[in-house]
Amino acid sequence: AIRRQRQMCIRDRKSEASAPPQDVKIGDSICFRYPDGREYAYTVSEIVIYEDSADWRLPALGGNTLVLVTCYPFHYSGNAPGKYVVVADSI
Repeated sequence: AIRRQRQMCIRDRKSEASAPPQDVKIGDSICFRYPDGREYAYTVSEIVIYEDSADWRLPALGGNTLVLVTCYPFHYSGNAPGKYVVVADSI
């Protein structure tokens, strides 16, 4: 059987009700649940901070990956200049 590889990217905005991921560490587990009840588990493999948003690009990754992107610095007032990127691999 051929297993399709997928990459999912989730971008967060400071105005949305979510906590910044500053406490996420490499090796942590992330569970993503779709509205229809499907669940997928991931392990954090990389955390990258881009001080300038112009430098950020969606990483080219193989396998099934989850990429979480949010503004950086976390508590910046206005449009934050950077991005905080968490990459997690499917378990």
